[in-house]
This record gives sequence, structure tokens and C-alpha cells, in this order.
Amino acid sequence: MNGHASPPLDVLVTNSTDPAIVPKTMKAMPGTSTPSGPPSAQPKSIAGVYVEASGQAQSLYAAMKQGLLPVELGLALLEAQAATGGLVDPTQGRFLPVSEALQQGLVGLELKEKLLVAERAVTGYPDPYGGGKLALFQAIGKEVVDGALGWGWLEAQLATGGLVDPIRGTRVAPEPACQQGLLDQDTWRGLSERKASPSAPGFLDPNTLERLSYLELLGRCVRAPGTGLALLPLKTTFPTLSGAVSLAELLEVGVLDDEAARGLREGRLAALEVSARADVRRYLQGTGSIAGAVLPAGHKKSFFRAISEHLLPMGTALPLLEAQAATGTLVDPATGRRLRVDEAVRSGLVGPELHRQLLVAEEAVTGYHDPFSGARVPLFQAMKKELVDRPLALRLLDAQLATGGLVCPARRLRLPLEAALRFRCLDQETQQCLSRATGFWDPNTQESVGYGQLLARCVTDPETGLAFLPLSGGPLGEEPRGLPFIDHSTREALSEAMTTVAVGEFQGRPASLWDLLFSEPIPAQQRAALAQRHKEGAISGEELAAALRFTLEQAAATARTTFAGLRVPVAPGELLRAEIIDQDTYERLERGQTTAQEVGRLGSVHRFLQGTSCIAGVLVPAKDEPGRQEKMSIYQAMWKGVLRPGTALVLLEAQAATGFVIDPVRNQRLSVEEAVAAGVVGGEIQEKLLSAERAVTGYTDPYTGERISLFQAMKKDLIVREHGIRLLEAQIATGGIIDPVHSHRLPVDVAYRRGYFDEEMNRVLADPSDDTKGFFDPNTHENLTYLQLLERATADPETGLLFMSLSGV
Repeated sequence: MNGHASPPLDVLVTNSTDPAIVPKTMKAMPGTSTPSGPPSAQPKSIAGVYVEASGQAQSLYAAMKQGLLPVELGLALLEAQAATGGLVDPTQGRFLPVSEALQQGLVGLELKEKLLVAERAVTGYPDPYGGGKLALFQAIGKEVVDGALGWGWLEAQLATGGLVDPIRGTRVAPEPACQQGLLDQDTWRGLSERKASPSAPGFLDPNTLERLSYLELLGRCVRAPGTGLALLPLKTTFPTLSGAVSLAELLEVGVLDDEAARGLREGRLAALEVSARADVRRYLQGTGSIAGAVLPAGHKKSFFRAISEHLLPMGTALPLLEAQAATGTLVDPATGRRLRVDEAVRSGLVGPELHRQLLVAEEAVTGYHDPFSGARVPLFQAMKKELVDRPLALRLLDAQLATGGLVCPARRLRLPLEAALRFRCLDQETQQCLSRATGFWDPNTQESVGYGQLLARCVTDPETGLAFLPLSGGPLGEEPRGLPFIDHSTREALSEAMTTVAVGEFQGRPASLWDLLFSEPIPAQQRAALAQRHKEGAISGEELAAALRFTLEQAAATARTTFAGLRVPVAPGELLRAEIIDQDTYERLERGQTTAQEVGRLGSVHRFLQGTSCIAGVLVPAKDEPGRQEKMSIYQAMWKGVLRPGTALVLLEAQAATGFVIDPVRNQRLSVEEAVAAGVVGGEIQEKLLSAERAVTGYTDPYTGERISLFQAMKKDLIVREHGIRLLEAQIATGGIIDPVHSHRLPVDVAYRRGYFDEEMNRVLADPSDDTKGFFDPNTHENLTYLQLLERATADPETGLLFMSLSGV
């Protein structure tokens, strides 16, 4: 080695003035402006992705893990970051060395070696012959670096400011780089002409599937507001049960054809439109497993409850629970919620005695650990390697095939049959065996049947859309009484009948009558009635479609002129009286020149309708992976002994008093009753949380019977003053005092006028003392106000939720 030390990453500068290496077509993100200032002061590599469907920016690694980016492309872009100056945290706008990025969890340990090799394009490669330090081009020439990788990194360096001289710690323009031996004329010419070498095919555009140079891909990026970071826009995100997949992946496995891909690339088709098609959705989401059993009186039972009540024997019900786990999630038939096995055990949906068996079935989705290779393999390969008993594996494979296709864990979706054979998720012999499968027991006919046969004998609940096995105790096919269920043949017929609507989530694209029937605006009673009339021939498919369109159009008209409040809709006139919108906005709403959805997305309006984020959960160091932090709900942290019960309770009360109890893992907002039913919190604290929730829904004045606010309840001594101050301060810290009558928050002046606040209370909260610091920081052991605790929280880049980081756990 020579005597030169490696330069720190943050001192790299550009001395390039070559306009050819500066992308000219980078656009600002929608609703933002390009930051001013010298271009050399702005980050230049592709920092992350911008998901157009959600409007969120994400790191490249997060996008890879969620399936938003193909792994090959995500790794190539991360290597390009490392080879041009550092890995980028797009949420903070920071550049980090690879070692620090690994420690902070910005990237995973599985990428460590590859990223360290790429980083040496900046710090220099050891010369195996001369003992000195080599620049990237020199390392390629001496075969220290693979030529295909190195070509891409040279491209990235030129596109972001010039070639790196690792000895001097500077960027060098192409011409002086040739003079200094950091490049040669032939390579420069090839790079400048944007001709990828045969060994370096370039970078994939995930939207168009074109192979581009790094400069061309950078030119298609948008700038993030504030930081100026270059973000690759993702126009085609296809969500699956366990993440998302790219257009390229769907083409590879044959879920989409070339015509659909062209439509997506040319903008004639939208990703949401394509993913809603029945022939695509079956592979992305599945078609649904059997959720539970239904009795003749119409009572729905989970399979575990049916075992406990001796309605079904364990040998009949357990395979049906395993089939649920092996096709995505266990199902709570009462609420329609879908839960992973661990969550289902915690919530009481299934008992702990079934935990181990159901985890084995769940690995049919997540993959089985192969102790020989260390990889995770799909169900069929696990069966062949004798990691799973053959009878169980055949039963789970049968359930997967009957509900959309075999699950490929590595690709996070189900596969068409041809692709399943090609990717070794099945073979011809096993396919023939599955065609004769009889691994499930029909308790009504006392016969062994395949999962598809049993599913065809089920009925659909019009409230949730879930399939239930009828336990009639009478003739086969007798429907449960009560709210009419929909038979399987009707479901299949409506799933195949297509139409278009002009409003709502299916606007402008084909949708099945089944999807329209189960869209949110259609009441359950109407679903059942319409399906029954269609089955009896009283209305045709065209008449059913017309009735659904009429209901959806009415609902859309209402939605255009009302806002989503904390519990009930809010009329524009109420927002005008509360001084949340002005007269001009109100009149434009009345004239139909804008919609409530558009106005409600404005920050100045949204904070009063829904509030800002409360403390949603905690982050604790992961035991199995140093540097990574694990998300936990407040209740889960208490249950695991991470938070003291008293600390956890006041944080949960603050959630309830500011709108909703938060499930931070699934990013859901729930009422207290919903949270208890879903297992997000336990029943032992339900009453305390219901009391706190009345800060949102209102307290009852025992003298007048009227609904009154939190502050008014304090004044009337209906709640303890210290408790009330804590909840009131949490409301103010998260957007404003809540008006329970009108179901939204209020500007301070309006709260004064309505008697929901006064000067004395304002002084108390403005000058917090020990009496008003009602929250505890478990890291520093200080008593704090809720606002102070929020200021110490960490925002999750994916959801925007605020988490309290716990150290020393």
C-alpha cells in the first residue's frame, strides 16, 4: 500500500464542468418545486423511490424488501450509491458509509460484502501486484473488479459529477481523468455514447422495462421537496398479500402478457386497474380460503371456536385452519380481519396449543428453512427434501391451488401452473396427485374431498364477503337462516360478469359485479337481496349492474360534499362555521368546482379532521439482527415487559383520546372496541380506554343529558382534573381540541367561543409544571408533556407514524 490515507466520504467534491454528465430532465415531484442553489450542493445519485400510488418516498432497500423494486435493480442502485459517495437515507437526506448504514438498519447485513466492494470505488482497491491503491477503472483493468459491475459504477460516477480519484478524494472530469490514468479514451467514448457493453447491460427502468444507462435513468427521476434528492418514480406497484411485485416480475411468471405490459408502459392502463382484474388478482391476493363455519340459525363460528364448542372434531377443523395459514392468513370470521399465526394466538382467535402446527403451515407462504443450503424454499421443495410431511404438504398444496395458485415465497405471489412447474414449485407427478386430492373432510356428507370441492359447497357472508362452510345438520345445500347467505354458484357467476362504472374506486375500468356488490358503499342487506333476486331470475345481470351503479353514484355524490370526521361525516357548512375553510372554498364545494376529498387533503384542513400523529408504538433493538429496530404496539411492549404498565396505559389513553387506538404493525386506526376485538389491546384495560375515548365521542352531562367535551367534563368534575389535563394536552399536541358533537378538531379561537377551552387552562398548559407533565420517558426517566414526548419520537418513513425509540432494552 502507498502512504495515502483513504479520504473521508464527505470531502469528495466535483471539479467537472462537463454538461454531458449532468441530467437535464429531472422533474420536481408533484406539488413541489426544485430546490435552488448550486447543483454541486445537491445530492446526485438515485437516492430512493417515489411510489406514485401512495405519494410516499422510500429507501431503495425498503422498496426491495416490499417488492416494489426488483431485487436485481435495487441492489444495482444501492451499489451505485456506494460507488458514488455513500448510501443515502432519503428520509433524512444524509449520505452514510456502508458500515454506518448497516449499523443504522438502512440496509440489511445480507448486502454487506457486495456494498463494501462497491464502496471501494470511492476509497480505492488494494493493488494485488504493486501494493498501492487502485481507482475503479484501474481495478477493472487488473481484474480486481468484475467488468460488468465496474462498467455500471463508472457510468454512475460520470453521471453524478465525475470519476473518483480515491487518493486525492476528488471528482475528476473525463478528459483530465484520461490524462491521469483514471479512464481511457475508448471507455470514455463508450460511456458518453451510452452504449452498454456486452458484459454490462445497464439499469432497468421498472416502469418501461427498458435497459438504460445510469444517466438516462437518473434523468427520469423526480426531486424530493426540501432535500432535492433524486427519486425514481414507480408508476406500476402491484400489491400482494406479503408485499408488492414489479411489472417485470409479473411478466416473468406469466401473470401479465406483453399487451398488458405495453398498456401500462404507454399509460393506457393503470396498475390499480390491471391488479383489480380477476385473472391478475387471483395471483396477487388469492381468491380467499374458507373462513369458518355457519350454523342453521346463521351464527358464524371460527374453526377454533367450533372445536371448543364441540361443533367440529379437531381432525376436521385443524386442516381447515392449516389451509388458512398456508394461503396467507388466519381469518377472524366475526370481523373479517386477517391475522398472521402469532397475531391470531395473541388475540385468542386460536389457542396456543395449535401454535406450532399452524406456524408449520404458515411457512407454506413465507418459505421453509433448508438446513443444508440455508435458503428458504417453497412448500413443494420442502416436501421433496422431507422438511414437511408429505400428507400435510399435499393438503396445503391443494388448498393453495384451489385459492389462486401455488405460493412462491421468493416472489411474494402465487404462480400460474406453467410458472410453478418452471420454477420448481411443482412437478408433473405431484400435479396429477393433486388432481385426485381428498385431504379434507365434509362434515355434512361424511366424505373426504379436495379443498376446491369443499369451497364450492360453501356460502358467502354478505357482510364480509367471506366463505363459510354450512353446518346444516340437514340436507346438503340447506342455507343458513337469518341474513341470507350467497351460494357459491352465484358468487362464481357474478365474479365472471364484468361492467364499468363512472365513479368510485372502480371508475373508468372494468370490474366484476361481485367486486361492485362488495364495494364499501353497498350495505350488506342490499348485497344479500340483490344477489338473491339475481339467483332467482327476478333481475338480469344488466339490471343488477344498473342497480349497483345507481347506489355507487349516490354514495359518490354524498362523498364529494362531506368530509370524513373522527367518527361521523362532517358537512362543509360546519367547517366554515369552525373557520377551518374559508367562504371561497365553501362556495367552490357548493358549485362542484372541487370535492371534499381534495379539500380534505390540504394540510390546513386535514389536521382538524384527522389530527396529526400520536405516539403509535415503540422501536426496540432486534435481538436477532444487530442494528435493526423492531416495531411494537404499546400494548405488545407492555405484554413483553418492555414498557411498564403505567407508562403503557397513559400512552394508550392518549391514543384513544386523540382519535383512535393504533395498530402500528398493520398501520390501522381502530376504535377501542375494534382494538380489543382485534387483539391490539387486551380486555383488561378496555374500560379505562373507553373512558379516554369519550374525549373524542363526548361525555354525557348527567343533568341535561347533552353530549359535552373533555374540558366541559373537567369543569363539571365528571373526570379527575389531572387525568383530564393529560388528555387535553395530548389533543392540543396532535392537532387541536376535539369537538365531540361535530367530530373534528377546532382552532383555538373557535374552541374558546364554544366553551371547550379557556384562558386559565391555556395558561396551565402553556407553562407546564410537574403537575401537568403527565407522561414518562422510559429512556431518561423524566416526566414530560405529550408535546415534549412527540418531539423525541421517530417518524417511520413508510407510514409516517411516530415511534418512541427504546434504548437499553
